[in-house]
Amino acid sequence: MKNLLISLLAILFISTAVLSQPDKRVLSLENKTKDKALVTKLPPNVYRVKVNYDLPVEKVVKLGKYDWTDGDITSKHFPLKRSGTADVEIEIKHFNRKISSGEVIAELDTMGFRPAELHELGALGEQYPDSQREFPIIALGSVWHSLYSDYRYVPVIARRRGRGRGLGLSLFGDVWGASCGFSAVPK
Repeated sequence: MKNLLISLLAILFISTAVLSQPDKRVLSLENKTKDKALVTKLPPNVYRVKVNYDLPVEKVVKLGKYDWTDGDITSKHFPLKRSGTADVEIEIKHFNRKISSGEVIAELDTMGFRPAELHELGALGEQYPDSQREFPIIALGSVWHSLYSDYRYVPVIARRRGRGRGLGLSLFGDVWGASCGFSAVPK
């Protein structure tokens, strides 16, 4: 009976210790913000980022400290759409099936979201570098129409075997795999 009581107390102690572990994303935000009232626990697929829309794209890329990048991710190809700085909540949406870019945009719209843009995706990659290690994260809100190939490209943060984490481009017209995540921002 004594051993059973000791075992139950040990389980209770361990469970309490594990459940009381703070969310690292909240701690990171607490250390960066002066307004503690803004700090709330976020769902696992939501990331609060500070976005500086005034930065040139080249600076956004540099701040991400990626192992590899696509040379076509430039201010010329992705001109600024917004200005100023903002605290933005980016939610990663998974559709768990093959899906086209148009279908993603339509479904996000019905959920009250818009596709994230390059500056928002860059802030996510910079402030949460591990977010892209599990699956590619696509930003359908910034599209470059190449005059050379007549294709449209969108930014993607991803991990490539042997190359580390990076910021690249994928075809907008692709059918995306079931494992892809789509960065979305509430309207």
